[in-house]
Order: sequence, then C-alpha cells, then structure tokens
Amino acid sequence: MNNIEDILQVICVGLVVATFPLNTGRGLKAIKVCKECLIFLNNKVPKKEYKIFNLVNIAIHKTLCKVYCFVIYYINASKYVWKLLDIHCERGETAKKERSR
Repeated sequence: MNNIEDILQVICVGLVVATFPLNTGRGLKAIKVCKECLIFLNNKVPKKEYKIFNLVNIAIHKTLCKVYCFVIYYINASKYVWKLLDIHCERGETAKKERSR
C-alpha cells in the first residue's frame, strides 16, 4: 500500500470503525482503534506534503477526546484537547468556539 490516498482511506475507515464501539459502550476498544489509526497516520503519511494529514489528524484527536470523556478519563481527554490546540496553532488558525455534539 504505497499510494497516500489509499493509506488515508484506510485510516478514515478505521476512524469510522472506532465510532461503532464508542456508540455501543465499548470505549476502551474505540481508544485502541483510534490510537492504531494515529500511529498508522504518523508512520505512513508525510506531514508537510498533504493538507489532508491535518484534517485526519484532527478527526482522530477529536474522536479520542470524545472517547476519553465517555469513559470518564478526563486527564487523557485533556491531553488530546491540548494536542488539538497545538495542531490548530501550527496551521495558523485562531481560536474558535465550537459546539460539542
């Protein structure tokens, strides 16, 4: 699997798969799948060459925040919130208010 688009597609499918355990009350399994997606993203996709890297990275971190809040492990949730803040700052985005769903 050398094509970057194929790799990103696999990661996105993994992220969708991670939401199923989250929605069915198996937060720890969702954490495991999200972390695997994050490792795969960081190891297989060049960070600076692809804009979509940041979007997928943000999606994974947002999902991890939701999962950690679901399993009531707020310390780890805050870790991913700070990482999201770092990602947005690196992209030059100003702080924006976002509604939680």
